Amino acid sequence: MHDIKTVPINRKKIKWRCQQSIIQIFDDCQKLGGEIVGPKNQQHAYLDNGADILFVCHADTVFDRAKYGQDRQRLYSPNLDDRLGVYLVLDYFPHIGINADILITENEEIGRSTAENFMPKKQYNWIVEFDRRGSGVVVYDYDNPDWLDAITRHFTIQQGSFSDISLLENLKTSAVNIGIAYHHEHTRRCYCRLSELYRQLQKFVAFYRENCKIRYAHEPKQFGLFDYDNQPVETIIAYCGDCDTYLDNDEIIDCGDVGTICGYCYGDILVVYDHNSDDIHDADYNYV
Repeated sequence: MHDIKTVPINRKKIKWRCQQSIIQIFDDCQKLGGEIVGPKNQQHAYLDNGADILFVCHADTVFDRAKYGQDRQRLYSPNLDDRLGVYLVLDYFPHIGINADILITENEEIGRSTAENFMPKKQYNWIVEFDRRGSGVVVYDYDNPDWLDAITRHFTIQQGSFSDISLLENLKTSAVNIGIAYHHEHTRRCYCRLSELYRQLQKFVAFYRENCKIRYAHEPKQFGLFDYDNQPVETIIAYCGDCDTYLDNDEIIDCGDVGTICGYCYGDILVVYDHNSDDIHDADYNYV
C-alpha cells in the first residue's frame, strides 16, 4: 500500500467523473470486470475484486448538468455529491493499493437507492460508503458496540438521515458513511476542501489497516417500508441540506415569494419530492 502523502489527488479525473453520465460510470465499472444489474434507470454496478470489504457510492446527482471549477485549495461542482465518492472507489483507492469490492448505485438522491436490490453471494467484513459532507461519519442503525469503538478511534460520529448503506442491513454486516470533505451539497455552491479531504483519507487508511481483517457483524432492525428519521416515506415532501433532514408538511415554513425554509434550522429547502413521480425538483430558491 502506498503512502497517500506520495499520491496526489487527480483533479482532472475528478472533473471527468463530475461530468460523466450515470451510464458512463457504470460502463467504466463494467470495463474493469464488473457487472451492471437491473433495468434501465434502476441499475447498480458491482465489481467483485475478491475482497472482504465493500466500498459504496452513488452515481446519480441532484443536477444533471453542472459546471466544474477549482483553485489551489478547493474543487467546485454540485456533482461532487457523490462523484467524488465515485472517483475514490474507482480511481484513487486502487491506485494506492487498497483492494475492495465496489457497489455503485443510482436513485439515492430521490430516496430510492438501487442498493436495495444488491444481493452479493458472499459476506463482507464491513462496508464503507463515501457520501458524506465534511469530516464526520454516520452509522445510521449500524450500532454494533465493537464497530462503534473501532470507528471512534479515528472519526467523530454524527447524525444523518439516509444514504445507500441504509438499505444494506440485510447483509448483516456493519457499515459506515464517511465524510469526504465536500460542503453545501445539493446546491450549486458545493465545494470540496482538499486539505480536509487528505486528512480524511489519512484517517481512513489508518482505519483500514487496523480493521481490514476483522469482521463486524450487524443485526438488522425490523422496519416496515423504510423511513427517514422514523418518518413513513410517503410523508416526506422536502429535504434541507443545511441540517441534513427530510421534512414533512408540518416541518416546513412557507415564506411566500421567497420560497420555503426548514422549520428546524430555518435553512433553505433545496429539494421537493413528488410521490406521484420518480422526479425531484429544485425548491423555489435562487441558487447563487
